[in-house]
Amino acid sequence: MLSMWKRPAFATLSTARLREYAVNQDYVLITKDKDFVRPESPRPQFQVVWIRTGAVPNRVLIERLAAGWPRILAHLEDGALIVELR
Repeated sequence: MLSMWKRPAFATLSTARLREYAVNQDYVLITKDKDFVRPESPRPQFQVVWIRTGAVPNRVLIERLAAGWPRILAHLEDGALIVELR
């Protein structure tokens, strides 16, 4: 699934188009982009995992995702629209 987002077509989609795609596919969007969770943004109609780790090496990011995944998944299963990973 992750490799799908590496396709050039997805890399050039606007925030609005990514929102629409996530809603239509019933996807959880995992992002570092605050545009999906800004207070002035429309309330998401899909779930978002917002990565707020700052600039860290991929290895550290993967370690934090792995360590936090049980908590993230529990929140998503409980219906949370936005789950933060710090």
